[in-house]
Amino acid sequence: MRFNTYVQTQELTEGTFLFEQQVNRELAECTYEDWCILLEDEQKPWWQDKGEKFQQDYIKKNPQSDTAKAMRSYLSTKEKPTTDTDTDKNVDVKTSSTDADEPSKDRYNEPLSKHPTLKKALTSEVNEITKDLGVARDELVNAIKEKSVFRAVKAVGMGGGKVALDGLKTVDTAVNFAADKVAATQMVQGLQKGTIKVDEFLNKYPKLKKVAGVGIAGFLTYQWLQMSFSGNLDSDYDLSNIPEAIAGNIGFTEVLATPAGIKGMGLLAAGIATGGMTTIWAGGRRGLMMAAAYTGAKKAGNTNLANKLFGKMRQMVKGDAGDLDNKDREPEEPVKDK
Repeated sequence: MRFNTYVQTQELTEGTFLFEQQVNRELAECTYEDWCILLEDEQKPWWQDKGEKFQQDYIKKNPQSDTAKAMRSYLSTKEKPTTDTDTDKNVDVKTSSTDADEPSKDRYNEPLSKHPTLKKALTSEVNEITKDLGVARDELVNAIKEKSVFRAVKAVGMGGGKVALDGLKTVDTAVNFAADKVAATQMVQGLQKGTIKVDEFLNKYPKLKKVAGVGIAGFLTYQWLQMSFSGNLDSDYDLSNIPEAIAGNIGFTEVLATPAGIKGMGLLAAGIATGGMTTIWAGGRRGLMMAAAYTGAKKAGNTNLANKLFGKMRQMVKGDAGDLDNKDREPEEPVKDK
């Protein structure tokens, strides 16, 4: 009863276990139309309450950014102080005499939105990423509204990194890279080159045939995030397999029947071999939302936004900074020592 009251009055504290649980409950019930409304339903930009001094300083430091342009537009239309006469003219004499500052007695009876906790989480992430990138909020929102991105996020939840790691462990156990890393890596390389057929690979590792549902979805989510954070995600990358896997409609035979699935197995083998498996998951919900926006931007052909997002994602992984170009992205195939 108390938990339900918290949800209705939107008083769950962000970052707590109850908050994250409720976010995922509301996401499970969220339709694509709801998702779009939640993303668009933002009354004011993140910087509006920061004050005019902050806005002027930001404009001086980032004069060419989209956010600075929005700030200049806002400041130019900001209302001038009104006179007493003007104020008297604007008084609505038809309203009741109730104190305007007194909270409505009904404010606890209805949630402020259909999915209040999810809205709070989305608004927080979108505003922070917008601020970090210095781009217009609408531009970022349009990328996240890409339908296949929504379906993938809905399938794995906003804590997709955990789903990815769980799926990763399941596949790693089935292939058992630790037992013979060299042999397993050679099998994966043969699969990539086409010298080993999918049936032969699955016969070698029969436990893979039993991996299903969340295990496959986790593997595919790992592949998606890994390709996003390494800058190797193609604009036509198909995210539909993630919700299909959650629904139990595909198995590992279908996954490995696609070039992307084979590439994902290669990424898994490379990650285990180099120990580079944990860095990208530190991003948590933020990392997932940045990958979602990056994917949406790629699919929409918004190269400028995609590159800005990739720059921030690279900082999350490598801790460096600077402008990005194609040479920063990891090669499609490992470079052999000469």
